[in-house]
Amino acid sequence: FLGTTHAGQVTQSLFEFSGDYFKDALTALRARAGAWSVAQAVATEDYWRHMDGEIKKAVFNKRTGFTSHEWVARSKHWPNHLWDCEVLQIAFATFHKLFSIE
Repeated sequence: FLGTTHAGQVTQSLFEFSGDYFKDALTALRARAGAWSVAQAVATEDYWRHMDGEIKKAVFNKRTGFTSHEWVARSKHWPNHLWDCEVLQIAFATFHKLFSIE
């Protein structure tokens, strides 16, 4: 709206979070019996393929000599969009105190 009569009347919030933290939380929820469930209509083969689209790997940094664990795409052609959506939902629900990660 810059340069219009609406300039300065609109605000936009920015929501920043650590994706890796919430990916760890989602993985822990999925591993715990009864902590994570999906409606039958959503639980398609395609959905589960997306949910397994990223894996946590040990990555060695030659410069520092340290190994870190990072979330990486399973492959360049493996879908992970629904995984990202689930991670964002947990982050957003936690931010709004609708969900608690313990």
